[in-house]
Amino acid sequence: MKILHAIASIDPSYGGPAFALRGLLGELDKQGVRQTILTCSQGRKKDVCNEKHFTGADIIWSTPLVSRYFWSPFLPSKLKKLLKRYDVVHVHGLFNGLVYDVCRNSAGMSVPYIIRPFGTMSAYCMKKSRLKKRCSLFFGEKSNIEKAGAIHFTTIAEKIRAQDNFKFGYSFVIPNGIDHEFLYKKTGNRNPERKNETVFLFLGRVSPIKGLDVFIPAFMKWAKNQKGSRPVLIIAGPEEEHYKTALNNYLNKDKEQPSVVFKGPVYGEKKKEVLQQADAVVLPSYHENFGMSIIEGMSCGKPVLVSDKVDLSGEIEKHSAGRVFSLEEVSICRELDSFVAQKNEWKDMGESGMEWVRKHCDWGIIGRKILSEYEKVIKKATE
Repeated sequence: MKILHAIASIDPSYGGPAFALRGLLGELDKQGVRQTILTCSQGRKKDVCNEKHFTGADIIWSTPLVSRYFWSPFLPSKLKKLLKRYDVVHVHGLFNGLVYDVCRNSAGMSVPYIIRPFGTMSAYCMKKSRLKKRCSLFFGEKSNIEKAGAIHFTTIAEKIRAQDNFKFGYSFVIPNGIDHEFLYKKTGNRNPERKNETVFLFLGRVSPIKGLDVFIPAFMKWAKNQKGSRPVLIIAGPEEEHYKTALNNYLNKDKEQPSVVFKGPVYGEKKKEVLQQADAVVLPSYHENFGMSIIEGMSCGKPVLVSDKVDLSGEIEKHSAGRVFSLEEVSICRELDSFVAQKNEWKDMGESGMEWVRKHCDWGIIGRKILSEYEKVIKKATE
């Protein structure tokens, strides 16, 4: 079986889609699947660095004329020769030039393709850059979605939200996986210097969608009223759209004894180190179709605190793996109070979350399920 993966970018700054593809590639490679990635170049220096992390697949670089939209006028002619080599195309994302051209040309050549939208079919995402997305839908994206052999959702909640806005055919729900370095290893002991602190960790892109503009002020207000163990919020992740500058307006009010600390982006061993220091992982997003950071936290035995806009929030409540709040100061402070009061239950929360991740997010299980979906889509296209 030959698979073409189409994704706008494999750079770490692209977030969850790039990391999810990396894990999927590795697992499918173990199962003997021949794979190729079609993606946009980020410049030779970055490309050389990024391709080291995507073993098990050849990479075809497309140089975008308009980098912001990942669009190249030369891609369609290249696709006419390229697509006929593959049994199925797995498209990671929507509403950018590269995946638009891939879907449109795949449909025109009767090559089956699967779209993994990563939450972009939700009402929240459709409101962002609304005019651009309406134009894209009118000029062919709507047709691309309807003609897809399947839509790959990562949660049931994501599928339900998409059904409110789009019509599509066959779909399936398979979550993102997590690297084995996280899956079966609890973090070690905390740094003794932090023994008098309660450490909350935000792990991910520092961007407007993450809800930090609401969570940080609420956390700082709550932290000032706490006695005993000092609450600290560590924010670890790359900055997007110069958003940290806007958040500094809140931080400047707390210079004497900062309860919020920015660490910048962390990967590999450094990520494990910050997870080791955390008592809990937080994700206060306005919208999140999955949330790899909380999965990484849960896999390390950490309880999680998330907003009710995170699509996995229902699973977190159901399995008692943490706390869920609405993006309002009162709700955030109330759930933080409840979480601290439940300190004797943190270990049980962490173990519940770890068990859920092991059951649902093992790449071995996910790889076999996705391979089965590839076979279904290919069979249907030949009928």
